Amino acid sequence: MKYREGRSLIKTGDLLALKHKRGWIWALVRIITRSEYTHTATAVWLEEGLYAAEMSWSGNHLIPVSQYEVDFDVYTPPVGPRPQLAEAIYQRLRTRVPYGFIDLLWIVLYNLLHFKLPRDRGGLICSALSALIYKDVGWVPRGMPHIPSPAALIRALNAVPRIRVTRG
Repeated sequence: MKYREGRSLIKTGDLLALKHKRGWIWALVRIITRSEYTHTATAVWLEEGLYAAEMSWSGNHLIPVSQYEVDFDVYTPPVGPRPQLAEAIYQRLRTRVPYGFIDLLWIVLYNLLHFKLPRDRGGLICSALSALIYKDVGWVPRGMPHIPSPAALIRALNAVPRIRVTRG
């Protein structure tokens, strides 16, 4: 469904799983993780606006979901209720968190060579931020690596998308 049709169906706490199709970095992510998902974010409504709490190269921040120019799937959060998810999102955004560039290397080693992943030590990638928001509300994922890729987070949800949004 088109974004304008699905926007009102997206709820605070929903996981947004993005599918970038262009760019060599996104191609590497798809190849290494064997998944169409290249990025995740967590939806949050603020007044009348729908935003995504996410990690980018510059750190944690909010972005209007309307600015996404790629297709994405929407997953129901593994925990609730929604007001607690909103508070967990706000807590995770109150302090600047740097992007976890080293975590990208760990994910490559884990996916290609089956290295054991260390515990996260500071910086985060997109899917780690989403996972921490859910863990803050009580989610205990099974079989998910300490530093999850977008694909690993989706697998740990063990769910199917509730909404498929197309931007074309």
